[in-house]
Amino acid sequence: DEWEASTEGTVKPFDSRWHNLSDAIFIPGIFRTNNSLSPSSEHVEIKWDDTVVRITSDKTIQIVSDSTVSISNGSVELVDLLSRVIETIEAITTNTIYGPAPINNLPDFTALRAEIDTMKE
Repeated sequence: DEWEASTEGTVKPFDSRWHNLSDAIFIPGIFRTNNSLSPSSEHVEIKWDDTVVRITSDKTIQIVSDSTVSISNGSVELVDLLSRVIETIEAITTNTIYGPAPINNLPDFTALRAEIDTMKE
């Protein structure tokens, strides 16, 4: 078939019949042979550019992307929430005889928040 053998996104048909958008169907797993997606034999995967959403055989959900990640329920975004929790922990002080002092491992929390913030939208 001309579409399967082509490397182009759009292929001009051999005959004069043109399809309507309502003629379209989607069957997972059908793709051009010269543009193989290298499917997993063990997991369910959805791939788009540099991003993979994977459900593993032990039912773990993985999101792998070179871009940012957003997980939300419509009102709260998880990565932002984690960042704010760590920001709150960074603000914790301990009262000493010299006055309030930051927690001992403050640099660890600051580094952790900076790493989490790279995932934010």
